[in-house]
Amino acid sequence: ASVYHGPQVVELDYTIFAAKLGWDSAQTRKYNTLINFASQVGKAIGATYGGQLIPYGRKKAFIGFNIASFAACLFMQILNVWTICIGKFFHGVFVTVCHMAAL
Repeated sequence: ASVYHGPQVVELDYTIFAAKLGWDSAQTRKYNTLINFASQVGKAIGATYGGQLIPYGRKKAFIGFNIASFAACLFMQILNVWTICIGKFFHGVFVTVCHMAAL
């Protein structure tokens, strides 16, 4: 029988990307960090300049940037670290502008 010792922090070094792309533990950490960083930078840029990217009305911006976000998601389907990073960056920008247009 096992004894419960409270919550434990479990660090996962294995992801779907690691399995599909054959990354080891160090590569998984490195590339997951790059992918997440690209997304956060995109969100920051979208939040900073989002108001200036909505010149023709909120509805048109909302629809247009949702379509662009979908295109970024399609681009991320190419399983390469750099295409995933670029797609995450643009997805972050586009989704943040969509959120601003929806307010």
